[in-house]
Amino acid sequence: MFGSEFAVTDVAAVIAVIEECTRAEAALAARRLAATAELTARYTEPDDGRAYLAIDGWRMASAEISAAMGISDRAASRAMCIAMALRERLPRVAALYAEGRLSSALVARGSLPAAGQSGFPHWQVSWSA
Repeated sequence: MFGSEFAVTDVAAVIAVIEECTRAEAALAARRLAATAELTARYTEPDDGRAYLAIDGWRMASAEISAAMGISDRAASRAMCIAMALRERLPRVAALYAEGRLSSALVARGSLPAAGQSGFPHWQVSWSA
């Protein structure tokens, strides 16, 4: 698979495949984070049925997410923080991410460049709502 599929393809076509796959990966990751935010919100809402449990809703959501993704509890909690930030504070970033216009690396960085900085000279955007 690696190398043989693109052996006779011109460079521009290979670059187009890289770009297409990067956008698709970002869109899938955005969908996963949207689902993560939804589960986190559901588990962290006040619920009398969970009022006397030994763990809180955040820990319950983290356990479910870490099991579903095959990652550590700490990594799940970090994903939950990013997911909730996209959902609650940064809906425009979430929309760009879902369109594949922002990379997962940029979103996971935890801070975004100001408009006009770091490779966004033509964008005059407000990252928040």
